Amino acid sequence: MKKFIIHRIKKLKSAGIAGALAHNLRTRVPDYVDKNRIGENLVLDGVPFGRSGYSAATEKISAMLEQHRQVAGRRARSDAVLMVESFYSISPEYIKNMDKQDMMNYFRDCTDFAIRHYGGGNSENLISAVVHLDEATPHLHVLTAPVVDGVFNAKKLIGGSRNVLRQKQTIIHDEVGIKYGLDRGVYRELTGSKHIKNTDIQELRRNIKLHPRPERVDVVDTQNFVYPDAPTKIDYLTGRVPSILIEQRRIYDSVFRELENANRVISSLAVDRAQLVKLLNRATIQTGVPLEFLRRQVREENKQVLRVAQERAEQARATAQRKQVQLDAAMRRVPELVQQETQAERERLQQERERIRLDRQLVEREMEQARQALKRLEEGRCEVERERERYAQLSAGIDAQVEERLAERQADLEARLVEAEINERNLRAQRAALDAAQDRFNEDWERFQDEREEHGRQTADWERQYQAKFLDIRTREKNERVPRADWIPEPPTAPVVERKSSPLPPRRSGGRGGRGGPNPFAINKRPRPR
Repeated sequence: MKKFIIHRIKKLKSAGIAGALAHNLRTRVPDYVDKNRIGENLVLDGVPFGRSGYSAATEKISAMLEQHRQVAGRRARSDAVLMVESFYSISPEYIKNMDKQDMMNYFRDCTDFAIRHYGGGNSENLISAVVHLDEATPHLHVLTAPVVDGVFNAKKLIGGSRNVLRQKQTIIHDEVGIKYGLDRGVYRELTGSKHIKNTDIQELRRNIKLHPRPERVDVVDTQNFVYPDAPTKIDYLTGRVPSILIEQRRIYDSVFRELENANRVISSLAVDRAQLVKLLNRATIQTGVPLEFLRRQVREENKQVLRVAQERAEQARATAQRKQVQLDAAMRRVPELVQQETQAERERLQQERERIRLDRQLVEREMEQARQALKRLEEGRCEVERERERYAQLSAGIDAQVEERLAERQADLEARLVEAEINERNLRAQRAALDAAQDRFNEDWERFQDEREEHGRQTADWERQYQAKFLDIRTREKNERVPRADWIPEPPTAPVVERKSSPLPPRRSGGRGGRGGPNPFAINKRPRPR
């Protein structure tokens, strides 16, 4: 069975919008529409059926044209594509047997596909999406406005190349068709098919209806056939059912196989006739063969097909009658077979009674054992209850001990917390004292540095004075050859700096250049000149 996905699109300008809306919304009903089934049509989205939907659609299109004028700064062109009508369906022989819920889901997915590819991905651009069930094949019409960024731009969404339309066929098969097990259509270059106008197809269909058709051959329904002499409840109790039905089943199966073969042949003949009609349609259009000649050819083929079908039906009836005779003979043998098996069935029933008696005794012994086991289980349950009570008492004692220990632990932690807070306050006080001592030390150190610089300056002055005096005396002694004067004053001694005790811990010092750095209190002593 063919199950191709069917998808077509049509660009509509301002002149074609009215006709599309009238057809889709059924404001104008064509001749080929079943007027009794118009009420079965469905609206999936967009405007409703009738005049109200037609007016709403025209108002929406007018609003889009005004939006285009405001965004683009000019009106839409007179030949601009204002609407894209997309058509969706499946092969007729497949969609007619399709579940209605699956069909509606398929049409909804097709509507979403139309919005994505022909409506710019905006659901506001959807005008209408209606399902027509009042025609020969269920199908979906979707009208979308090709609006992109507020302006009509069908070229960007669809383009004008044939390859683009081929790609759309592949895309809808990948996005929608695979989900429902549908096939993509075959390329026209491979099939060699040609485009046929709808008017030619409708005229050819009207001519086909004038052709004579063979008489209807009823197909036997073997699925709902009721077997005669159905076994009764007594037959099931006595065990006679298998032997009675074995022969019946064998005969019935052979008869039904013959009838099914005949029905299959008749169905294949009907399919062959449909194929012949299709070939007739194609040949009439492509070759232009006169219609009267084709009618005569169809009559001859129909007569031949009917003759073959009647012959096969007669053979099937003869086979069925022969099998019925065999079945009647087998049914006449049934009482004799039942009488032969009655004695054996009685002996078997006696053996069954004895076996049942032994089984009953065995069951009684097992019941006694079960009662004793139940008694033991009851005693075990009582013991478990006692153990559970003892466990509850132990659990209560353990909980009390745990709570007492937790209380003691909490009190200990609170005491430690108080002690830690006191220690923290003491540390903060000590830290404040250390900070104050550090400040005082810094002040003393700065004062010491000032005094040291002043002492250095004084020492340098004294050394200069001493050197000048010494040179003057040496020169005079050399010149006058007088003995060394004893009255030369001694150079001034360095001042003694009193170190104050510091509240800070002692610093690590390793002498000049050590890890602790130079001693800030050490004074560089220069050698006394001679």
